[in-house]
Amino acid sequence: MTWLAVVALAGCGSGGAGASAVSTSVAPAAPVDGPAWFSFGRDAQHSANSPIATQDLNRIAWSTSLDLAPTRSGGELLVHYGSPVVTSHNTVVLPVKTGAAGGYRVEARSGGNGGLIWSSPTDYRLPPHNWVPSYNVALTAENRLYFPAAGGKLTVKDDADAAPGAPRTVVFYGAGAYNAAPAAFDASVFINTPLTIDAQGNVFFGFLVTAANPAGLASGIARVDADGNGIWTSAATAAADTAVVKVQMNSAPALSPDAKTLRRRQCTCRRRSGSRRLLARARQHDARRQEPRAAARPGVERDRLDQ
Repeated sequence: MTWLAVVALAGCGSGGAGASAVSTSVAPAAPVDGPAWFSFGRDAQHSANSPIATQDLNRIAWSTSLDLAPTRSGGELLVHYGSPVVTSHNTVVLPVKTGAAGGYRVEARSGGNGGLIWSSPTDYRLPPHNWVPSYNVALTAENRLYFPAAGGKLTVKDDADAAPGAPRTVVFYGAGAYNAAPAAFDASVFINTPLTIDAQGNVFFGFLVTAANPAGLASGIARVDADGNGIWTSAATAAADTAVVKVQMNSAPALSPDAKTLRRRQCTCRRRSGSRRLLARARQHDARRQEPRAAARPGVERDRLDQ
């Protein structure tokens, strides 16, 4: 198995040196208040700055498995793992890979001793890949948790600290469209980036489309607001370039400090060559369930494709 070792948490509670792996029978420790770690890179700018100092990295408070069936190729573990998040009450929420070919659940554990608070299965399906891409969860400032599901859906748990409260789903292209043809969307639409959430609770992510579908979706970028309303734009429209066919796998969207510009890596894929582009695009603020109009062509920066 692959393990997560917890050595320093926001407002971390007790834990002894050399602590062993936790089990579901460990009663969660009392909450400890402190600053939250919301997502990959902590915030929508991916600044990765913590408001508190780290604890001693030589001491492991507790550990838990994050991959129940790791697979290796030529002795190498070709898997990316999602970043845990930490609530302001010191609940650590982490994705757990459950099968060799995919399958995930989300666990919430006490930051103090690793005791399990709640666990939720997901129906998320991995997109086509070489390396296994990461599966990520993300928190809002109001402690609402989002994690990806099949067909481009998002699963939502309104209080990440609370065991009660069943998760619900939102769909950026409309629940009605998904419910009319779930198998078609599950087989062709895949969230393929970490989630990024801004201060207003808007969720941004990239998605990959591999086949025609009833909603006419093409690979691109989506936004879901705090009320569950979604908009999306294709990668080609965002870049004003039909050669750009998808967003870059595993590359989390980032917002500018003034939260007015969304930055994403786009992928140009031709037969045997490719390039990546760093795209800066003004945000769309309406909540229509349709593709926004194309923005003026942005400046781009090219570098090599290394996935």
